[in-house]
Amino acid sequence: MTVTEETILREDANPDKSEGLLNGRFRVDLSARLNTFDTGMNQAFKVTDIRNSDADLFAIVANPYNVHRKSLLAVMESRTIPGMIDLRARGPVTFGPADIRDTFVFDRPKGARVVPDAENPLSEKQVLEKILPSITETLLILHPGEIPHRGIRADNLFYTDESRRGVLLGEGVTAPGGSVQPAVYEPLESASAHVFGRGDGLPGHDIYALGVLIVHLLGGVLPRADLSDEDLYVQKLERGSYTLLTEGLALSSRVAELLRGALQDNPYRRWDVTMLAHWREVVNDPPKQGPGDRIATGSIIFDEKEFLSPRLLAHAMKKKPGNAYQLLESDKLSTWTRNALHDAETADEISDIALSQTGAAPGHRRNEMTAVARACSLLDPRGVFWFRDVSFARSGLGNLLVNAIQMDMASIKSAIAELLESGLLLSVVINDSVGPIKKRRGWISYADASHCFEHMKSKSDPGFGLERCLYELNPDVACLSSITLGSNVRNMRQFIDIIEKKLLSSGGSDNPFDRHSAAFIAAKSRGVGKILIQIGSAEPESVTEAVARLALFSALQNMYHPAPLPGLCLWAEAVLRPVFGKIRSRLRREIIEQRFEIAKKSGSLENILSATDIQRQLKADEKEYSQALTMAAMTEKTAAHLEHAVEERKMAAARYGSWITAVLAIASLATSMMVSSLYFIG
Repeated sequence: MTVTEETILREDANPDKSEGLLNGRFRVDLSARLNTFDTGMNQAFKVTDIRNSDADLFAIVANPYNVHRKSLLAVMESRTIPGMIDLRARGPVTFGPADIRDTFVFDRPKGARVVPDAENPLSEKQVLEKILPSITETLLILHPGEIPHRGIRADNLFYTDESRRGVLLGEGVTAPGGSVQPAVYEPLESASAHVFGRGDGLPGHDIYALGVLIVHLLGGVLPRADLSDEDLYVQKLERGSYTLLTEGLALSSRVAELLRGALQDNPYRRWDVTMLAHWREVVNDPPKQGPGDRIATGSIIFDEKEFLSPRLLAHAMKKKPGNAYQLLESDKLSTWTRNALHDAETADEISDIALSQTGAAPGHRRNEMTAVARACSLLDPRGVFWFRDVSFARSGLGNLLVNAIQMDMASIKSAIAELLESGLLLSVVINDSVGPIKKRRGWISYADASHCFEHMKSKSDPGFGLERCLYELNPDVACLSSITLGSNVRNMRQFIDIIEKKLLSSGGSDNPFDRHSAAFIAAKSRGVGKILIQIGSAEPESVTEAVARLALFSALQNMYHPAPLPGLCLWAEAVLRPVFGKIRSRLRREIIEQRFEIAKKSGSLENILSATDIQRQLKADEKEYSQALTMAAMTEKTAAHLEHAVEERKMAAARYGSWITAVLAIASLATSMMVSSLYFIG
């Protein structure tokens, strides 16, 4: 019995009885949905605690493409956070042989959502004496560590019990930061970003969201739901968040004071959690509200409109980059920045951008888009980074790339690839590192930008390109290869385990090597870079490529799973069969196939490669085949000579005897037939 047969029988005889069980205790029931607790694309289900039947729990089962918030998770796993639902357990849960999903188990609030009551306004007393203190208590734990919650909103607020004595803030850990928030809850720093590019943000994002929540609860409806996301962003800039969102509300002086502090559009003037906790005692100078951006002392004309706000100008330039490039090229933008914004340093940088484009071929410039993107980043240093179809806030690029790959958004993937490959983002990061701290954007780290720039240089090779950047920017994301998708593979040991199961199940017909698996391997393994380069440089479907792929997985087996892998050996057989067919010598082919069958039983790719030694065998086969062709040609020539040289045969017969001549002719013919039919075919 082979290793493969033994493995299949063993798995069939002992099915896993712990499916759906987390930590041997919490059983997740996929048939019992709890839609109320869904978080974005992650779904909620009922949970049974097999050690405590009275426990009321729910689980969030993560989408395969999900990127959870690692920093917040670390705090939640280390302690109970007052005012927030408690995380009981977290980890991968097996729902099938290769169906493994990251799962989070929480205490289920005893009371209902607060949001149904928000359809009718809550009283100021309820908001200020029950809801505000509870959320503030949560933030006092998180914010000193620079960790925002990023999920403060009306539909993520629950009563602690049926009598509604208190409130609990829902979870904010299982989905990318800000991705579930309504646009109105996002401050200007992230409001214009793609929903999956909003990023983890900073504590100030929570303070702003809390201000919007108060307006939401006091007004009874989502603030400014009548506006599109686009108009909402523009009007926040034009009028200021406080003025826009509180319009039509009758507010007491103390609530107005609180909201002015929380809804400050300048993050450096926005209250922090300490101020929020003691605002009644320590606020002597009530905060003032103005427009959402600084105002220049003079206007600039763009697209036949006057602009006094650099952020509004940047927003308009993004919509018409061709016109924006003309404005940049004319040097009017630099002059306005210097004279009306009184920012000589930024004006010089804008001038440098325009000068760097001098002489570029019109209509043939990625340079135009690049120049406009750089100029907009200077005009709006606290806002999002924009390039073509891409917009992301601080730390938001990684999540946006994951979502673009999940949804197969070609335009966004293409724009991100160009952004990383062109060096634009890297140059912005380098400029940030030497500029004033207040102007540093923090969109991406220098190390990440530099590594991705290098990876994109070899974008066509497996193990590089956009897929490699995905795993570098999101080190905790599961492998998204088609063979591992849905199996929560986050390290190389898990990768080998899952592909082994899949290959055993398919008889080796699945493909464990695609661009995602190559990138994942390159990001998680050391010492395999040369093999990946060999695969990339080899002709597709060639012997060199096939052997290099086997060598790669042989190295991975030795490093991460030095035990028999019959499934991978079945795949190796599928890879090598076409190669064996290239051997012209029937005898040699039979010997190699016999060696392969013996090595396959060991479950070791290294043994297979050593036993078959296929590249050397093919070279020897080719050499021998060439020699055989030469011999065959010589034999054919001799036979022809013997057939047509009648006089020579008569003379030979007279001299040596006719029987000797006949023997020579028969021997030559037999030799030719033996070479062609016994040793080679085809």
